[in-house]
Amino acid sequence: MVHRQNSRKSGPESLAKRETSPAQPGAAIVRAASRTRTLGVRTSASALERYGSLWWRAQLDYHIFVSYAHKNGEIAASLASQLADLGLKVFLAERNLSASEHWEPAIRSALKNSKVILCLITPESKSSGWVHAEAGAAWVLEKPILPALRFVEPSDLIEILRLPLGRKIETPEQIDALLDDVSRIFSVSRVARPNATAKCGENFNALSDWNNALKIGPWTRSDESQLIAGRGMHNYLLSQNHYSPNCNVQAILRFAELSPANRLDAVNAGIVFGWTTPLGVRRYFNLLMNQERLFVELIGDRGGDAYLDYQHLDSGIPFCLTEGATYDIAISIGDRQMAAIIKSSKNQWTYTATLPETPIGRIGLRPWRSRVECEKFEIMKG
Repeated sequence: MVHRQNSRKSGPESLAKRETSPAQPGAAIVRAASRTRTLGVRTSASALERYGSLWWRAQLDYHIFVSYAHKNGEIAASLASQLADLGLKVFLAERNLSASEHWEPAIRSALKNSKVILCLITPESKSSGWVHAEAGAAWVLEKPILPALRFVEPSDLIEILRLPLGRKIETPEQIDALLDDVSRIFSVSRVARPNATAKCGENFNALSDWNNALKIGPWTRSDESQLIAGRGMHNYLLSQNHYSPNCNVQAILRFAELSPANRLDAVNAGIVFGWTTPLGVRRYFNLLMNQERLFVELIGDRGGDAYLDYQHLDSGIPFCLTEGATYDIAISIGDRQMAAIIKSSKNQWTYTATLPETPIGRIGLRPWRSRVECEKFEIMKG
């Protein structure tokens, strides 16, 4: 909570410190921002380019702060990954903040130490108190605001978001145009960069991608055989980048040390996709393989990867996870759909699932109650 100041000082600094309404976070600062037009602040192409100078790049912590509503987390994560592919440092709350961190001061600091504030405006976020607060704070701090509009009209927005530099991002071509704008602002090239692996994919067995992969819990990789191994209910091996639909996964996996349990369905492993949230608040899709069935589940939809916090999306198909067997797995992830073909030495399974939302996020492995040995795990853009 931001407390009222006793000082009678006026100006952007004192306005930014005034107490916000609990019912609508940041409402006061938005009203304050609307009263700062006398400061003569204007968001223009020249102002944005000024903030992209080398001097500012050296002085500030983030190039871009992405403001968005929680319901649009997957869209924001995909956009942030594409901005990061330009070599820019991007602040995205769900990526940069942990679940145990006090968010309000961290967000204030990130706003202050970012050059440009990109506001993702959608039907869900156009009336969001937090998005309004962050836009208002950006105005008060004299930060350039770049609205990214998705299925909303400027006339429906508060005044400080009705800016001529706003871009629609409803199609891939429009997203490309936004990225071109940002490239010009910061004088960076959109040609392939060292960290732009999401444009072509990742291969966990390759040393460079293995070093960059996100590892939760202990994982090992043999440089000689390139075999990856890991086990445990809370272990994950995840891609460095977030992937949008139209991508494919090719994997060769072997499972061992299947944990004994009273129920066959309790012994399971999985392939994770659509992971967008921070590590402390896990939410993702999981293609689950157990000793009875193969199906997709949504983990963490009620707030956090707890034992019972999952949703089976359908009844799946009969399947049998076998000790020591090797599985050749091909997965295609599309817009609200997933298809998988799994082969072993004795069987082949084909499975498709309809998803409740478009999966955008990290892709990886989840051993759960088994030890997984990975001969190949490759993610390819479609």
